[in-house]
Amino acid sequence: METNFARCVAKMEASKSAPERRKALRETKKCVDLLRERPSTMDGSLQGAVTWLMEDLSQLTRRNLNEADVRDSNREKNMNEGEMPESMNSSVECEQKFVEDYENEERGPMTAHPVDLAEVREQCKLILELVTARGWKAVMRCMPHEARDLEGAARLLFSMEKKTAGFRHSGDQPRTPDMLLVIGTNTKAEQEVEREVIPIVQSNYQETNSVDRDAMPTGLEDDPGPWENVGEVKCVLLLWLCVLVLLPFDIAVVDSNRENANAGPLEEELIEICKNFLSTPGNLRDMAALLLSRLLSRRDMKAHLLNFCRWCVTQVLNSDLDPHSFLIPGIAHTMAHLFKMGSKDSLAEVANEGWKVAEALFHGCKEGGSTLVRKLSHKLVQRVVLAMLPAATASWKYDRRMTSLLFDDVHHQPKQSQELELVPLEECEDYNAPEFLEAAIEMLLSGLMDRDTVVRWSAAKGLGRISSRLSLTLASDVVEAVVDILSPVQNDSAWHGGCLALAELARRGLLLPKHLEDVVPKVVLALAYDVRRGPHSVGAHVRDAACYVCWAFARAYDPEVMKKPALQLAPALLVTACYDREVHCRRAASAAFQEAVGRQGATSFAHGIEIITAADYVTVGPRQRSYLEVAPFVGQFPEYTEAFVDHLVFVKLRHWECSLRELAAKALRRLCVHANKNVLQVLFEAVIPLCTDPQLEVRHGAVCGVAEALIGLAEFIELKDLEDTRIDSITNILVRVVDAKLCRGKGGELMRTAICKLILSISMIKLPVRADFLAQAQSILDENLAHPNSEIQKVAAEGLRVFLRTYFIADHGYAQTLVSKYCSWLSTKDNPPRRRGGALALAAIPASLYADSSLLQEATSALCSSSTLGGDSCQEDAETRVNSVKAIGEMYGNLRRESSTSPTQAITAAMYEQVFSTLLLALDDYSVDNRGDVGSWVREAAIKSMEEFLAIDRDIYAAGGVVDRHRIETLALGQLVKQALERIDRLRGFAGSTVATLLQSQSTLVCYAAHVEELQGILLETGSCEPINWSSPAESFPRLVKLIAFEAYRKQVMSGLVLSIGGLCQHLSSIASDALFAYMSEASAPPLPELAQTLLEVWRPTSGVDRITVPLMNTLDKLYTRTELRQMGASMISFHAEVLELTRAEGRGSKDVKKLIIIANVLCHLCLTHEPVSSQALSVYMVLLGNRFPKVRQYAAEQLYITMLMVDETEDQYAWATCTDIALEVLSECPWESNAEVAKEARDKIRAALPLQDAPKSRLVAPSCT
Repeated sequence: METNFARCVAKMEASKSAPERRKALRETKKCVDLLRERPSTMDGSLQGAVTWLMEDLSQLTRRNLNEADVRDSNREKNMNEGEMPESMNSSVECEQKFVEDYENEERGPMTAHPVDLAEVREQCKLILELVTARGWKAVMRCMPHEARDLEGAARLLFSMEKKTAGFRHSGDQPRTPDMLLVIGTNTKAEQEVEREVIPIVQSNYQETNSVDRDAMPTGLEDDPGPWENVGEVKCVLLLWLCVLVLLPFDIAVVDSNRENANAGPLEEELIEICKNFLSTPGNLRDMAALLLSRLLSRRDMKAHLLNFCRWCVTQVLNSDLDPHSFLIPGIAHTMAHLFKMGSKDSLAEVANEGWKVAEALFHGCKEGGSTLVRKLSHKLVQRVVLAMLPAATASWKYDRRMTSLLFDDVHHQPKQSQELELVPLEECEDYNAPEFLEAAIEMLLSGLMDRDTVVRWSAAKGLGRISSRLSLTLASDVVEAVVDILSPVQNDSAWHGGCLALAELARRGLLLPKHLEDVVPKVVLALAYDVRRGPHSVGAHVRDAACYVCWAFARAYDPEVMKKPALQLAPALLVTACYDREVHCRRAASAAFQEAVGRQGATSFAHGIEIITAADYVTVGPRQRSYLEVAPFVGQFPEYTEAFVDHLVFVKLRHWECSLRELAAKALRRLCVHANKNVLQVLFEAVIPLCTDPQLEVRHGAVCGVAEALIGLAEFIELKDLEDTRIDSITNILVRVVDAKLCRGKGGELMRTAICKLILSISMIKLPVRADFLAQAQSILDENLAHPNSEIQKVAAEGLRVFLRTYFIADHGYAQTLVSKYCSWLSTKDNPPRRRGGALALAAIPASLYADSSLLQEATSALCSSSTLGGDSCQEDAETRVNSVKAIGEMYGNLRRESSTSPTQAITAAMYEQVFSTLLLALDDYSVDNRGDVGSWVREAAIKSMEEFLAIDRDIYAAGGVVDRHRIETLALGQLVKQALERIDRLRGFAGSTVATLLQSQSTLVCYAAHVEELQGILLETGSCEPINWSSPAESFPRLVKLIAFEAYRKQVMSGLVLSIGGLCQHLSSIASDALFAYMSEASAPPLPELAQTLLEVWRPTSGVDRITVPLMNTLDKLYTRTELRQMGASMISFHAEVLELTRAEGRGSKDVKKLIIIANVLCHLCLTHEPVSSQALSVYMVLLGNRFPKVRQYAAEQLYITMLMVDETEDQYAWATCTDIALEVLSECPWESNAEVAKEARDKIRAALPLQDAPKSRLVAPSCT
């Protein structure tokens, strides 16, 4: 980025013509916008950029000065010699000598182009962009600071403000060489370089020694028009004057109008114009305030300073502090800058006026008003007080003993500042605390509780600065007042401001070690500050500020001093670094702990090196990683284990955010590795009693915490050996929650999920339970399986899976009851959630309970019946079909993996065929509702279940079962390839990866499929190490289309490819069609007639299904266009005839305009085939010319006109080729988009003119519409 900025600056400096300069300005502005986050990278080229941008403006101001004035020459000569002029009258010899020296003076390069006000404005805009990005101080230092520019810049500012002069554009009058002033060029030849119509500057100086300033020549025509919208130029002039007014001479030296009685001094006019600017908003006001503060802080401006301060008091007291007034912020800004830059002696004389302004601003904005004014009022309060306090260093300040690596031991260390003998503030001769000191401190203390952060931050810094000038007693009172702010009764703003103030006091050595005993507990509370407010909480800014306090402590105190406070701060910091909700707080705490370890050493912060290596800025960023990886590592150290467990149990498990409570429960489980005894104790003492707490957040977090902690504890503690009372306290949670009806009403869904997780945990650890618990748990799981919330159903199904495997693994009598119950759920009408839950439950039943073939047959029949799409309302629910298809795969997969007997003993041939046909139907589920293609969910589930079914197919075959693996594997593979060619990226990727997995050489699932070896060579060989991205059509389609060569897969491939080629996505259509036609040009591709017949095979069974037929006709249109299908001989007549008949059937009664337009395209191609299909297609086409929709009629007429133009009259293969003249005339003249009756008459003329035969009796649309 820095190189780019330097390159842009170099382009600006090298640009010569106006277009080059404008282009360079635009590029530099873009670069500055990109560098706003890293402005320091501009420093290397900032000087060059500002110098070039100021060049035109500085040259313009210099030309406005009257260089013929001899008095100015004398004055500039005296300034250059560093002497004040003794007399205003100079001799002729001195004047001549000055002119000679001025002419011989070496000057920098000057511009060689006319000065364009618009271009100057753009340059000033870029300067202000630099000011915004880098700051006004850095930019101001780069501006030219020659004394002779002061009057020119001021005069130009006066002219722009009063609009007494302006630039005249060359478009207003003829442009002549005499009018063109080119700075730095002397010949007309050089001036002829620039021929653009741009604003120019005219030189019109008058040789006079004393004139009125308003009437002084500016070198500009009196045209106020171009002076509009020059606020940026004024801002830059004001910023430039901030540098120029600091010249080390009396301003009268450069004021050529000093002797004119009709004009005031230059400094007075600057003050007056800046006063006017204080009432304007934006940068102009800020720059005027800065200029006033710089000008009035000069030692020779004391009288003006006093007058200005009195004026400010008058304005503030008389304005009633109107919040809509722009003058008040301007005055506050000016006074704040003034009391920062002025000398102590000068400010002491106007301190009372400054205090009046500050007090009025503070009390006027105390209850509200502008944030800016409140911030500036606090700045002014502190600076007025600092101007009255002695500039002495307090001897009582704490200075940390610094060590140097240059010395081996402490005895050779140099003397530190704390060993120097400092004079106490009380002994200073000029020490006299101002009478308003106490009031000022009260104002700053109240500022710590302001609602805006910038005000609190300003007040905190002000307290730190003032306290450094106070005596020990007064400063201690300030510290106590700040500590008192950190009270539970105060709001979050007060806590934030108090932390900022403590950090500032500690950084400056004003917080003595004796105060740490009271301060550290407050900081620990601030690190955990989180107050619930409505649906969220506040406190992140407080915790961030508390981390800043810890960072300041680490830098301010010796390790001996911090040894005891570190015992409280270290655990609190690490808890925040690992468990805070906000990422910036976690990173701030990590940075503070790292600073503490580096400054204080590992003795105060135990295991610091190991911890900062694991819990650094990057690792604590992601919340999941911080909770589940970093925190368990830190928690292994005994110094922090208890703090971590307590924070999770008493804070995070009660957090208002549900996801954070669940994450905290998982974190508690991870901590069991190192703190199992602590967790076990707190689990029974604090967590289990809260499972029925009236507050939702508390009871939900408690139940989740118990569920996760049980799993973690079971890995290290034998929970079966627990006392019966403790086991009962765990199992009784279900009874207590159900009896209290906590699973209903508000928050009931959260409690349902938590209870199901608890049942899952109890089952996973195989906790010994009573019979009543089993009945209660079964009832709860059944109730949640029928819940409308799908997430609750999934958790309940997982809980049921583990619950049955733990407690009912061999109870076959109970299995009959379960299977019958859940199968009845699948046939329930008007209750979709129960049907979905029934499918999930059948999949959750263990394989051992399906040992009886009759149970498996009953479950299979129920699932297959609910998986297919039919007319029954029970089968219209997409989620039920998805769950049923998934359940088939999971049920048979579990049977294959978990059953101790051969699958052939439970699976019959009828069941086998039923499941396979169901999965094939599921792969053809293209149902759509208001949510879109919901059938894609079913197809995705069927792809996964098909993989499980093929594994069952292999095992049955291996066990001696009679199965036709060739047929099954070929059909399955063909259907999966079809899904890999369709239009949904997610589905294509999943299907393609599944096909690749099945074809792997290690797999034996499709070893009997047709052409399996060829498929492996086509789909698996990549030629590189990277796998194929099957969701990317550019990578997958060129491979998959090659399967057209195999007749066993051709129909499935074309079925999927048609949907992509003829779909709405142009990008996918282009890639798919290019892949198809590229392969058709290869020698290994099948003949075109075979491919065309395959399209008919796809079309016939799906006739009338727009989802397939519309893309298919689009594909056929491209096939006719990009191949020689129309020109083939009589062998293809039957194909064209069938296409015509199918197209007629698709258009009959259709009201879809897009579909009718596609039909028109196909019919136009059929018109160019052989007879009699050509005449029949043209006869059918006549119906489109009389269609009810004007757009269809217009499009059909245009396409027919183009088609007839393609036919030569001498061609005898078309019966109508010689009769097209009348038809072409009618087609071109008839207004097809107008009245339908007119269109029908024109159509009849065309029909009469053409020798059409075998015209169909039926029409494409309803008879009443034609």
